[in-house]
Amino acid sequence: MNTSFSYLKLCGLGPLLLAVLFAGSAPARAASGNITFSPGGSPSFIEAGFLVGSFWVQTGNNFGGHLHVSGGVENHHWQGNNARQGLFITALDGSSFNLCSIDVAPFGFQSINRDLEVGTAFPSLNPGNAVPGYAQFPGAGTIAITGFDNLTGVYITSQSGQQWDNVLFCVRDDDGDGVNNDADLCPDTGTPPEDGVPLMGELNPNHWALTNDDFVFDTVIKGKGKGPNRSYTIEDTAGCSCEQIIAELGLGDGHTQHGCSISAMDDWIEFFVNP
Repeated sequence: MNTSFSYLKLCGLGPLLLAVLFAGSAPARAASGNITFSPGGSPSFIEAGFLVGSFWVQTGNNFGGHLHVSGGVENHHWQGNNARQGLFITALDGSSFNLCSIDVAPFGFQSINRDLEVGTAFPSLNPGNAVPGYAQFPGAGTIAITGFDNLTGVYITSQSGQQWDNVLFCVRDDDGDGVNNDADLCPDTGTPPEDGVPLMGELNPNHWALTNDDFVFDTVIKGKGKGPNRSYTIEDTAGCSCEQIIAELGLGDGHTQHGCSISAMDDWIEFFVNP
């Protein structure tokens, strides 16, 4: 008799917690961590702030596929073309996250050199050679995962026997300014950060700009002055340079010529970074 079913197990946790995990919008900050499968004994566990569950979809009567953790890795036993079992992972606090890499190794006689499959929706009951809507990542070793950012849940499976380890969730800084994407209000700052402030003349006292690549705003002190007794970093401005602050606030040429004033810096931080 042919049977079709789907199965999702999340650590034996009740429906109230599951409702919390899947309800509402995700926090702005991304979760990060490395799942090493150190808890062992079950494919469903909590590690590094993530809830690791298992799923199983099957069409037909070939029920040998399964998962188990041993030796510090997740062992994925694939059984048939119309079956998939794998991992479903979400952050325990409901945060969004970026999937960055997974260590993959062939496993057992079922290893038929098929790709790792990653998706964001529960797989089809008839997955076939490739799960519809899933991305394929070939090879073995540490597999870099791209295109899976700002997730609230991710599914990992394969049409092959594999061992999985070091499922890495990371934060990204695409423009290299030291401020992670999830906190960066100016995602194209780059390195070095400034390309036009001060445009002419020189940086004035009590005016600020990123004049080198240390991402600390610079100013000048003339004569015997004691300076402004304050400082600003790229983290303080949420990844924005003086040039970008000028553009966002619609400031005049004086700031472009001689740097952002203290009031401009403070207004940006108060009303845009920490409203």
